[in-house]
Amino acid sequence: MKRAMSEALNRYIESGYRKVDGWLSAIAIRSTVALDNLQKRLNISGAVSEIGVHHGRLFILLHLLTEAPEISVAWDLFELQNENADGSGHGDKRRFQTNLIRHGCDLNRIKINTVNSRTLTADKIIAECESKVRIFSVDGAHSAASTFSDLDVAVSSVCEGGLILLDDF
Repeated sequence: MKRAMSEALNRYIESGYRKVDGWLSAIAIRSTVALDNLQKRLNISGAVSEIGVHHGRLFILLHLLTEAPEISVAWDLFELQNENADGSGHGDKRRFQTNLIRHGCDLNRIKINTVNSRTLTADKIIAECESKVRIFSVDGAHSAASTFSDLDVAVSSVCEGGLILLDDF
């Protein structure tokens, strides 16, 4: 049985995502929603998290798929662009926060971290997420070494039945 989608989620899926700078296709949205529905049917719960949120195009979708008390945790360089070795992203924290509000996200269940993902550990992610992660998006730096590091910590952070979404592989 499919669960009812919130009004904010429906609006975001229909057209809202197009108003957020970033990269996310309609088929990726449908696939992510279908996988979320499967997790819900299997009673898989936990935080959602993303490394490399940019302005939040995918993160907003992930958050709108959560239900209290699940939380959403963002990790990005934001104002640490001097550490952006491969020039990927250029996330803007203020624009990200504005987009969260514009699309009806529950800011009380969102944590935003300015960090170089190469310094993250699974223990730190799980502690910040207050649980293991059920959907983890890896979309940070685009070098092989950084992507491997991000995937390594994601694998150690997800719950049983959890998903890792990988962009720019």
